[in-house]
Amino acid sequence: MLQLAGVEKNFVSAKKKVEQQIISGKALEKFKQLVEFQHGNPKIIDEPKLLPQAKYCEPVLSQKEGYVSFIDTKLIGIVCCILGAGREKLGDQIDYSVGMRIIKKLNYYVEKNEPLVYIYFNDKTKFEQAKNMVLNAYKISLKKTILPKLVYKEIY
Repeated sequence: MLQLAGVEKNFVSAKKKVEQQIISGKALEKFKQLVEFQHGNPKIIDEPKLLPQAKYCEPVLSQKEGYVSFIDTKLIGIVCCILGAGREKLGDQIDYSVGMRIIKKLNYYVEKNEPLVYIYFNDKTKFEQAKNMVLNAYKISLKKTILPKLVYKEIY
């Protein structure tokens, strides 16, 4: 196995080492290796069109302007399952071409009728339900929100 960066004593030197791995192309090679180890096709990294493509792509437009103050990520996950990107029960087939591209994240400003997300789907009957659920998942307010902590505690 290729070791990418090793262990560093501080954030600055670690970040520099990671950036060097990206610039040199070693990080991309490691990613291709990981895809292959998981029985995936590493050619998709250089040729994304090899991935399955959804038949349709539609935006979900904001109904008002303001700041994204909350996103119900559980509801977003359920939407993806409804589209076919996940399983509701064991044995369900996964549609690898469907999903969402999130455009507006927490504290982003959004205009009325501006895309919040793009939904990639194959079954037109599921789009309206997915769209309504996404609109219910997003809360738009006049003020920015306090961002939650990403790291709650470091354990040594």
